[in-house]
Amino acid sequence: ALATNQLFVVHQPIVSTHTGRVAGTEALLRWNHPERGVLTPPVFLEMAEESGAIGPIGDWVIRQACTDARSWMDTHVVDGSFVVHVNVSARQLSDSGFVERVMGSLRDTKLEPLHLALEINETTMLNDNPAIMRTLTALKRLGVKLAIDDFGTGYSSLSFLQRFPIHRLKIDRTFINELANDANARSLVRTIIAMANSLGLDVVAEGVETVEQLHALGDLRCSKAQGYLISHPVTPETMASTVAGLDKIGKWPRLRPLK
Repeated sequence: ALATNQLFVVHQPIVSTHTGRVAGTEALLRWNHPERGVLTPPVFLEMAEESGAIGPIGDWVIRQACTDARSWMDTHVVDGSFVVHVNVSARQLSDSGFVERVMGSLRDTKLEPLHLALEINETTMLNDNPAIMRTLTALKRLGVKLAIDDFGTGYSSLSFLQRFPIHRLKIDRTFINELANDANARSLVRTIIAMANSLGLDVVAEGVETVEQLHALGDLRCSKAQGYLISHPVTPETMASTVAGLDKIGKWPRLRPLK
């Protein structure tokens, strides 16, 4: 699939809850399977991990994401604070050559490291693998941002927030689903945001699908949001029109009174 260009990347915008500005995207892998149509990662990532193909596929996704980000910045689709997010696995982070290949992608695409964020899940942080710690430390030294994906679902000790060089937390959609109607969900999200603020970490809410959820996140001072309410994943070619469409909204919906 990689050799025959069946893989492609789409991007889901991440916006500021205060202004609606597109602050970044999450790069999402898709497989245009010749027999089964477009497949999403849950269908094929386990196979990629077991076969060892996750390494070259992951490298390709990072390079493609960097290429897209550089193109949008050069054409003023996004501004200089833009950050593209890419998910990475424990296997990738354990590879001694991973940091060098990330550096190569950044160098070849002329993208500054501060415009790239690598997303890691909590399970990866619990591996207690010295190789992963060395990789994360080297990435931070390089200037690449690091984010915890699906935060709150790993049932893990929060001590890794002290031990690992993390910049951002992405609150899992399971907490956001009931945010507008469930007091417990709201309290948990409020606690996560307060903890992140006290540690100097940025926060992104994932899976935002309703205006009520967006209002609640704004009230809780969650700085960024991502989800179908804002935009479905789009191709690199349609990012300019997507950003323009969000800009045309005018005042961001969170700032409008609910009827």
